[in-house]
Amino acid sequence: MIELRNAYKTYNTNGNDKNVLENVNLRVERGEFIILFGRSGCGKTTLLNIIGLIDNLTSGEYLVEGINAEILSRKEAAKYRNALFGYIFQSFYLLPDLSAGENIQLPMRYKGMPRDEQKERTKILLEQVGMAGRDKEFPNRMSGGEQQRIAIARALANKPPYLLADEPTGNLDTTNRDHIVHLLSQINKEQGSTIVMVTHDRELLKYADRVVEM
Repeated sequence: MIELRNAYKTYNTNGNDKNVLENVNLRVERGEFIILFGRSGCGKTTLLNIIGLIDNLTSGEYLVEGINAEILSRKEAAKYRNALFGYIFQSFYLLPDLSAGENIQLPMRYKGMPRDEQKERTKILLEQVGMAGRDKEFPNRMSGGEQQRIAIARALANKPPYLLADEPTGNLDTTNRDHIVHLLSQINKEQGSTIVMVTHDRELLKYADRVVEM
């Protein structure tokens, strides 16, 4: 479970404080599909980064799986981040010099998974995201929708309980947008992955169990 209590995030720009998050209270149960919805600049990505232990609150409390994130050292935060969260971004962030399979295997390699297990897991993931048999292809030979499917497979590599998606359809056309969010919904329902997704696209709200408007 994820829980934020009286959460504030303030940035100082040119000597002026700006509250990006003010008194946010949010609880996300395991297995939910939550959408953080709102206009650009309303703090959605900031909140997602705090949930994913990339950033810290200015004040308030953040509990993830019962752990108080605000007292974690940088090393401890990195450990929990790698164990609990998979990330999906608008810009895919696939390494162009690596094949699709090699991109997916990167998190497994960092975790120290044996190579034969990496290959087997990659095969399973490619099937799950509708890209079976395409492990040898390179990202620059794929469409945007195909690249995002590979990015989703990479996010799932180490079986994280939480998937955090920051505008995952922002660079896609309407058809690929719908395919990608349907895939995320399918992963949520069939695998029980908890998903927190940021979007400004009202058309996608129907996929969520709950919408948090910011």
